[in-house]
Amino acid sequence: MKSILSSLLLVAILSACNSTPKVEKEPPPASPPATTTSSLPPITEEVMDELLNECDFVDYIFYELPFSMSYDQKSTIQTALGWVTRSAEIPSTGCKGLGRMIFQKQGVVIIEAEIYVSEACAHYKWIKDGKTMYASAMSPAGKQHYMGNINQFKK
Repeated sequence: MKSILSSLLLVAILSACNSTPKVEKEPPPASPPATTTSSLPPITEEVMDELLNECDFVDYIFYELPFSMSYDQKSTIQTALGWVTRSAEIPSTGCKGLGRMIFQKQGVVIIEAEIYVSEACAHYKWIKDGKTMYASAMSPAGKQHYMGNINQFKK
């Protein structure tokens, strides 16, 4: 009987020594969406010059935020346009529109821009006469500005 108990104890000890603890692997960090050059061209210098020189009013309409904004100061409009880059390098998927900018000259719409801003996205898609014409990446300063507004209203 002693030998059976000794044998069982020995088997239990050997089994415990040979078993490896189960280590759970952490999932790999989420990678940001792949960026790609849009099939749309970047906004042209001519359009940007027209906006910088002739735009006198910008309306911002946000889809899910409890506010809208309007700019009628030339310096503020030019600051907002300074966040537009000449790169059409934008995320290829996974971006949801935050809102729309409507650029006007004496009450007439010049062009509109769909704004995409999130942790992984920062770009514009430009719409003229109901057709998406251009794509532009947003500068880091522009993303910081919009993310600050979003975070302020999420509190």
